[in-house]
Amino acid sequence: NGRLEETDRERVLGLFLNTLPLRLQLTGGTWLDLVRQVFATERDSL
Repeated sequence: NGRLEETDRERVLGLFLNTLPLRLQLTGGTWLDLVRQVFATERDSL
């Protein structure tokens, strides 16, 4: 993550590392449809 670990500062772990905001049109459907749509959007953004 490139952050220096210092004893006198707060540590932020993992949660905000390597995030990528995505824009989706949620059209309803199943959880599997949502996962497929998110996967396709992420794949197309690279």
